[in-house]
Parts: sequence; C-alpha cells; structure tokens
Amino acid sequence: MPATAMIAKLGVLGWEVGHSTFSTLEAGHRILADTELALILQVLKANLSDLRIPRRRKIS
Repeated sequence: MPATAMIAKLGVLGWEVGHSTFSTLEAGHRILADTELALILQVLKANLSDLRIPRRRKIS
C-alpha cells in the first residue's frame, strides 16, 4: 500500500501522522508506540501474531 494511502487511512482512524513522521517510521529511525502499531495493524487488517519479530543476536 502506498504511504499516502496508509497515511490517509490512519487519519480516518484518528492518527494525523505526517509524511515526514511516517517516512521516519518506515526507515526505522523512530520507535512505534503501541497505539500507533495497533492502528497500523488495523489498516493492514493484520494481527500482532502476523508480525515476524527478529531474534536478538547474542553479543560475544
């Protein structure tokens, strides 16, 4: 889904996220709040269990 469409759908749900903030999230330079994640999952019609969370690497 294009970022513009995602931003518009998030706005309908009440999160007025700007393009610069959204691109910062996409780049991984900003931590996502739990409420923000919930809204993104709602727009994507996904569940938390659908996410693949990377394993932490052990520091040797």
